[in-house]
Amino acid sequence: PAIEQILQYETIIENILEKYIEEHFHLFDYDYDHDDEQLAHEIQQQLQCHNSNQMEMIEQMVNRKYELELWREEIQHLKNYQKENQWPSSFRY
Repeated sequence: PAIEQILQYETIIENILEKYIEEHFHLFDYDYDHDDEQLAHEIQQQLQCHNSNQMEMIEQMVNRKYELELWREEIQHLKNYQKENQWPSSFRY
């Protein structure tokens, strides 16, 4: 009898939670989906305005920015090694 009561209680709680989530949180899902769709539409509109040369320039700028960020991270790691005076074993020769 105790196990049956627990199972019934779980079913009741599960139904209550599902109803609560459905009533209160579906709006958040809609907002996010709507924002994502809106952003995708705006990006698509902007892409249609660029010619192939502009697109190539944008890709090159993005690649350079990414490489620059990688170099900045590497430089910061080297500065940290220098500050701590603990160089990686690959630096020893």
